[in-house]
Amino acid sequence: MATRSVPWTFASVNSCLTSSAPWLAPHDARAHYNRGLIYFSLGQFESAIDDFTEAIQIDPELGPAYADRAKAYTQLGKTVEAQQDEAKARELVSSSN
Repeated sequence: MATRSVPWTFASVNSCLTSSAPWLAPHDARAHYNRGLIYFSLGQFESAIDDFTEAIQIDPELGPAYADRAKAYTQLGKTVEAQQDEAKARELVSSSN
């Protein structure tokens, strides 16, 4: 089986993420949340927190953003912030039921 060439490199993805990212809709909570997930997967937890926070500011009811920001805070050893976000995520889940 032949290996397939990928048209991007880690550097090109990282450059796209750290640029002004014109493809990112500035008022789209999901776009910020998704970029936060990418930063998280790259181990860039501070950047992930920034995007999760932006998503929350746009849509305060976006529970997954709180849950994933809690995970990023945990990775940075910020347990108080993580616990607060975990509590908010649980609150949003219980209020939606």
